[in-house]
Order: sequence, then C-alpha cells, then structure tokens
Amino acid sequence: MAFVIEFIVVLPYEIANWGVFYGLVVGSTGIWFFVNINYHLFACYLAGPGHPEKSMKPELCTNCQNHKPVCASHCSTCKKCILRMDHHCFFLNGCVGLKNHRHFILFLAFLAGGSFFGIVAGSSSVWNNLIWRTPEAHFCFIPDTFALLSILQPYMCLSPEFSLSTFFIILGLTLLVCGFAMGLIVFLWQAPLISFDTTHLNRMKQQTRPTLVMALSPINRDVVKRNWERFLGINKPGRSFLRHVLLPHHDPPMIGDMLHSE
Repeated sequence: MAFVIEFIVVLPYEIANWGVFYGLVVGSTGIWFFVNINYHLFACYLAGPGHPEKSMKPELCTNCQNHKPVCASHCSTCKKCILRMDHHCFFLNGCVGLKNHRHFILFLAFLAGGSFFGIVAGSSSVWNNLIWRTPEAHFCFIPDTFALLSILQPYMCLSPEFSLSTFFIILGLTLLVCGFAMGLIVFLWQAPLISFDTTHLNRMKQQTRPTLVMALSPINRDVVKRNWERFLGINKPGRSFLRHVLLPHHDPPMIGDMLHSE
C-alpha cells in the first residue's frame, strides 16, 4: 500500500519539484527495495523452516513421534519439529528456522531500509503539504512541468478545504514509519543472535546472552564477520554480497555447516 502511494502520489510531486533525473533515481531504487522485500517475504513463507526427515532413529520426539536431531525443537503451534528453530512468527503464520531464517532477516533489513528511503525521498511532499503548507508548493497548486500531476490533480484536489493528496501522504508516511520501526526493532533483536551463531531459543538457555554491544565490540569482529558470512551463504567461493544478498537469489545458506553449529 505504501509503495502504491509513493509511486502514484508522492513520486509525481517529487518529480515536479526536483526533476526527471531525481524521479528516475528514486523510482528505480524504490523498485529495487520493493522487489527484495516481497521476494524475501514470499521466499521465507514458501521455503519453510525445515523439518527432520521421517525416521524412527533415536532420539524420538515425544510429541510428533519422529526422529528429533540435536538441533531441532518442537513447536507447539505448528505441532512439528523445526530444524534450528529460532521462533514461531505469527506474522508468517509459521516458524523461522534453518531454511528460511536468512530470508526472514533480509526481509527485515530491506523493509527497514526501504521504509527509511521512502520517508527521506518523500520528505519535501510531507514538508510542503503537511508541515510548512506553502500554498504555491502544495500538491494542488505546484506547476506541473512534466504533465504528471495534471492527471491526478482533478481527483485529488476536490475542494480548497479538502485534498485527497494530504490524506494519502499522511497514510503513506504512517505506513512507512510503521514498516521502518517494525523492521528495525526485530532486526536489532535478531542481529546479536546471528553475530554469535545462535537462535532465540538457545539464547534463552544461555547464562551469558549475546547483546548488540557485544556484537559491535572490536574484540569480536572476526567472529561476527565469519558468522554473518556463513549465515548469508557467502562464505564459499563464487558467492558474493552483491549477487547473493543485494539481489534476490534462491541459493540457501550452507545448511550442512549450520546444522552442526549448535
């Protein structure tokens, strides 16, 4: 919804203010964020957290009567054992585990980054229409050099007292702020866990729990870097941060390594 508002209402206004080149840069960057957000959201849901194979080998889970590896935990909501379970996410209506944890983290990162980018890129529309409210810079009165706003103005500017553009700018800003806050808060909660190669469930059992301060300490720099590279799946030859993180990519992380990292 916020993406639609930004492209249909805010972007034409920003182009009228700053020109076509600004619009191309903002528009292409916005599309890049939008594609990554949706790719990792759906990949997280479709990939699933990962479940142990059907087997009667010990140890057996007392709940689902299936082989339960050391790295697995039983989810009472999903009623299944989850490989390297981190937590049950009600937003996804499923668990975050071995196979979809990477997509979950990248979804949060792109959600927070994309929302912040949208807030900054549309700042002049917020300033001129909501805060300073300069008449000549208002959505309904700004000169339309590129004939983009002229299509919207008859529908947005219904009367001098009420403008739909103001409503949509407020709605878009609210959604972006919520997206930024949610993505950033959950990402900062998850970051120390990944930095020290653990999960939320394991963290609850540890006496010394990893924190963001510990993750940012220069003493732990090499360990943190190595754990993030392995988590993102870029610790092997032929994989790069550009192609496997900044661009949507289906390659999973190094599952074999992570299974034995408990």
